[in-house]
Amino acid sequence: VINLTLPTQEGNFITKMALYKNASYRHPYREGEVVLSTRDVLFVGVFVEGADDKQLILIVNMCWATPSRYSSDRLRYIIIERG
Repeated sequence: VINLTLPTQEGNFITKMALYKNASYRHPYREGEVVLSTRDVLFVGVFVEGADDKQLILIVNMCWATPSRYSSDRLRYIIIERG
């Protein structure tokens, strides 16, 4: 067990989300290229722009879309589940 004391800082981070064609996460879809049914598997990559992946970890546990602009809408399409 290694105990570390690290300085904490507040800051702004730019996060981005990209849609990929398969689990390799090497080939993103281009804008306007994605046509899926609600039963298709979608590979979603989420990352912090310019972050050092040895110092910052981004975890997205759940993400969904609704047909309205309200995140609390009862009709939800799950994008990320059990991230």
